Amino acid sequence: MNILLLGNTGQVGFELQRTLAPLGKVTALDFPDVDFLQLDQLAELVRKHNPAVIVNAAAYTAVDKAESDSATAHIINGAAVGVLAAQAKQLNALLVHYSTDYVFNGSGTRPWIETDTPQPLSVYGHSKLAGETAIRNSGCNHFIVRTSWVYAARGQNFVRTILRLAAERDSLSVINDQISAPTFAGFLSHSPPCQSNIDEALPYAPDTMGQQESQSWQKNTRNPPIRIRTRLAPLAGASSATKDCASSGRLTVAPDWVNSNCC
Repeated sequence: MNILLLGNTGQVGFELQRTLAPLGKVTALDFPDVDFLQLDQLAELVRKHNPAVIVNAAAYTAVDKAESDSATAHIINGAAVGVLAAQAKQLNALLVHYSTDYVFNGSGTRPWIETDTPQPLSVYGHSKLAGETAIRNSGCNHFIVRTSWVYAARGQNFVRTILRLAAERDSLSVINDQISAPTFAGFLSHSPPCQSNIDEALPYAPDTMGQQESQSWQKNTRNPPIRIRTRLAPLAGASSATKDCASSGRLTVAPDWVNSNCC
């Protein structure tokens, strides 16, 4: 089975490259080998590789910058995703696409579920919702996975930032009025769209994946949902069921974690 993975240098994409390997021949691409701003070239690239599965972990994720760079965000997160969906439909391929909780407005007192009505407030959120809409409108076989507060042993994320700051400062001040579900990239890479269901997918509604427990940035700092030794270990208790989530662990920090070359 030919699998085309886009965005393999990102947090989720890096984990996906390893997870997908046993399932078939994986072609993993990212900038600059693929230019998501050149839509005709993107379509040609997909046709060239003729995949049975397209996994899209690529995105414009600079949330603040998107406010002044709306056109680029909408091309990468919206129009380019539409191209992937159209090609998936034409090739009868499965499209697995990663989205975000930013498609919602951030209000409410409970975790978001798949059937909640999207109402993005930011340019980034609007661009990601545009990509979701393009997928659904294409009629291709697909999974849309919405997630939040992704962290990993590489890349820029909250956990790595806190570890760095904790080594530099005697005390930290962290906001406690933003609530979400921190999600380990390795957990996402082992989610059902990339395991047992990959050969039997049908047109599918968005799925929401994250930890069971929502928490603030401050609580995430005091009680991180990961085990860290010389690398990020998989979350304890990760479930193979789409709507079950991983359980929280505790933080054990080894001094060489940030500089570990194993990830």
